[in-house]
Amino acid sequence: MGNKIKINLTDARPVSIDPEAWPLVAKAVDFDGQFLAQANRVWEIRVRQKGEEVIVYGWKKSEWRGEAPIYAGEITDPEGVVGAIRSVAEEIGNDDLSKAAIRDLPAEEI
Repeated sequence: MGNKIKINLTDARPVSIDPEAWPLVAKAVDFDGQFLAQANRVWEIRVRQKGEEVIVYGWKKSEWRGEAPIYAGEITDPEGVVGAIRSVAEEIGNDDLSKAAIRDLPAEEI
């Protein structure tokens, strides 16, 4: 087992996972400014899945004094992943980021 990562959840205590056991299945990043390296604010959403459990989490980090980071996350099943992405995006203050994260999900076979 590799190094554990701590994930902050919305209105729940954080969880600790092994990222090798919970692979990243989707990710979206947004930032102010032209280049990520020069951004003052960065928003990110990540989606990890292990079997029938999905963790959707994200954050907003800011370099501005007095502007605290915001963390959000939910544990759901594959059917609830789109709603969880939208909820996390709203919580971190970047609703448009949800569209990019949803587009990055693996395609559903029909």
